[in-house]
Amino acid sequence: SDSGGTVRAPIAAPASATATAPGDARMGMTIPRLPDGTLVTVSPAGEIRTMNPADAALQALRHDYILLGESHTSACDHRAQAAFITALLAEGARPAIGLEMVPRDGQPALDEFSRGATPLDKLSDALDWPKTWGYDFELYKPVFAVADWARLPVHGLNVPQRVVRQVSRGGLESVAVADRVWLPPSIIAPAPEQ
Repeated sequence: SDSGGTVRAPIAAPASATATAPGDARMGMTIPRLPDGTLVTVSPAGEIRTMNPADAALQALRHDYILLGESHTSACDHRAQAAFITALLAEGARPAIGLEMVPRDGQPALDEFSRGATPLDKLSDALDWPKTWGYDFELYKPVFAVADWARLPVHGLNVPQRVVRQVSRGGLESVAVADRVWLPPSIIAPAPEQ
């Protein structure tokens, strides 16, 4: 749900509270209607189960990296991410947050934010968010708010847009030597159907 409001503790939805989202029926998936901020796991068979943030945090702490998926325009997804990060903090973890939506050349602005020099209400401007990402900053604000409150390090993970455009236009070989620093040491090509 994207009804707005604050993050609430997740609860298990009754089995009857499900709906099939458009396009998901062909994949045989039934999407449950869950309270905002609910974390779920999906088995390889497509079975969806709710997960308490504390349990998810304890399970996640056994790993070096935790990837939190989202739909870019889903406020609920971002609230769930914030709830999960908060649960990690409650377990004593001090996670660093990596964001695909910020290119690595935006790191100086994130460093200023992480050390408290840039307030949350100025971060969008500091990152030139509308140009950098384009989706509404308010959607992502819950994650930034937790990072701000806990003074967590935040890192941009993406390649600068000019490099992405160059690769799109001319392939990897066309990237200027000075811009190759932004590329990973190896790139796995997507499958042909992608």
